[in-house]
Amino acid sequence: MNFSKIKELPNSIGDLKSLEQMGLAMTQIMVLPNSIGGLESLISLDLGDTKITEMPTSFGHLKMLINLDMRQGKIRELPKAIGMLENLDWLSYLDSSNMDMILPPQLSGLFLSCDDFGSLPRLPLSLHDLTIKGVKSPIVRPLPSELRYVSLLNLSECGSREIIIEQLGSLCSLTVYDCKSLVTLALSSLGRLEWLEIERCPQLIEIRDLGEMESLKDLHIKTCSSIERLPKLSKLHKLWNLTVEDCRSLQCLPDLPNSLLSIWNRRSTETSPERPEHSLLRILNLSHCESLQGGVPNLWRREIHACPLLGESGDVPHFCPWCYEIKRGGMYG
Repeated sequence: MNFSKIKELPNSIGDLKSLEQMGLAMTQIMVLPNSIGGLESLISLDLGDTKITEMPTSFGHLKMLINLDMRQGKIRELPKAIGMLENLDWLSYLDSSNMDMILPPQLSGLFLSCDDFGSLPRLPLSLHDLTIKGVKSPIVRPLPSELRYVSLLNLSECGSREIIIEQLGSLCSLTVYDCKSLVTLALSSLGRLEWLEIERCPQLIEIRDLGEMESLKDLHIKTCSSIERLPKLSKLHKLWNLTVEDCRSLQCLPDLPNSLLSIWNRRSTETSPERPEHSLLRILNLSHCESLQGGVPNLWRREIHACPLLGESGDVPHFCPWCYEIKRGGMYG
């Protein structure tokens, strides 16, 4: 029923005992009937971008519910009954102002919008995938202690000029995007970080201690128009994919590992006679970096597009979003 013109649900909806998924996103529904608690098989409920302002008292009876999406909605306070949803694994919620809410202890994924890191509810220790949107206050130390168990962290639309991410020993993936005021991203004591993506941060000029992230395998920097230099990356011996796109002020490439990548370094910590070590080229993707010049390492498979001072090489993309937008006179033109 997502995107439909339906305006209300009948009370008989609770009779659908076998119903497993209900999508009401972008509908005109304003109230959920209390009979919804009878959906004993429901595992997924999408209330994104609806006019519903509160959940019915029977909400806690949805014992089989695994996924609950309330992004872009009108609900400003989660019912305390959410703690009764013993199978809830993923929650997307717009507002975290009710700090006293108790999240289910088994929750593994959470999408949350909040103004201040200090307004976060107590996070369950089971949480490993966290997306936080719209933080206006500085994101600096100390971070909430429960974050030390998170392995995937996504930060979007944060208003701070500086973000400090440190001492998150379980963090494997960090994505920072649409942070329009961000100038400095500081990283420290992230011993397991393998994936870092920074996108659409137009004021960013510094990624502090990036060259110390020795577990990093994938680094993607896109549409960061103010950054002129990257720190030395020569110590990142596990790095196998570096993508830099639409960074139009970047002057030169940093020092990079100048060796073939051991294939077993990517998949295991040691080799054996039965599993000999093999080597492969690292991958370097560069596009729409108009100021970028200088040499490109030989032991990297290069795919270079729309970098006039470097020329074109490798597999030129059949479809480039930046070229498309320039032709349309859009945001990148």
